[in-house]
Amino acid sequence: MISTDPQWYLGDDLLTPIERRKGIPIGNLTSQFLANLYLDDFDYYMTETLKIDAYIRYVDDFVVLSDDKKELHLIREKIRDCLASQRLRLHPRKAHITPTSQGLDFLGYRVFPTFRRLRNDNRHRFARRLRYLSHAYQQNKVTWKTVNSSIQSWIGHAKHADTEGLCKKIFSANMLVEEFT
Repeated sequence: MISTDPQWYLGDDLLTPIERRKGIPIGNLTSQFLANLYLDDFDYYMTETLKIDAYIRYVDDFVVLSDDKKELHLIREKIRDCLASQRLRLHPRKAHITPTSQGLDFLGYRVFPTFRRLRNDNRHRFARRLRYLSHAYQQNKVTWKTVNSSIQSWIGHAKHADTEGLCKKIFSANMLVEEFT
């Protein structure tokens, strides 16, 4: 769990963490818009100041790629300093350096150099949701429209990874297969 202790930045006095509310609302379009607006200067810093070519950001998730591990450690420290100047910080458990051959968690996928897979938690959560929807639909507790929109949403996400076998496995284990296919 992330610490909820007050955070102090350069120039803060004793009461600053209490006076300044922390964070922006999550889960809506406003938060996405504000994150993109707020991190525009960070994008400029990464691409123009640090001259990083292999930099990807989606809302508040970002990745830096390099063949040089020492360079990545240096970049991470520069990122920490830059974000601190904007009163932001890296997630303590997610700002790690790892070889791409081990795969990279990004936007609900496990990304490898030559393919993508859905993260396990995503796959398990959807399988549970589909089982629930299947039973609820059979008992007339939810409409087909509700079931179908949930399935289509997940398929829209899953289709960007190598999931053909996974989809067959998940959907064949549920009673909805005949109606869905």
